[in-house]
Amino acid sequence: MHEAYLTDTGAAGRGLDYDIALGSRLVPSIEALIAGSDIVLVGNRYDEAIPQLQAAMGERVMIDLARIKPGHRSAGSYEGICW
Repeated sequence: MHEAYLTDTGAAGRGLDYDIALGSRLVPSIEALIAGSDIVLVGNRYDEAIPQLQAAMGERVMIDLARIKPGHRSAGSYEGICW
């Protein structure tokens, strides 16, 4: 853990004491995100992302907390939790 995080109460866990280069971690599309992922964790249901996520079912290990495809059952590389 970054030492300033432990001693600098002004930043108080916000990571403001150093640049994390967030821009280098962004991807241009949901398709690029899925393609570059070994596991897809779905935490929210956004209508604009559902077609891409449903297309990735079976191609990527997916843990679905939002039930992106009602009626689809957990099996193989697709797991649902709390539904």
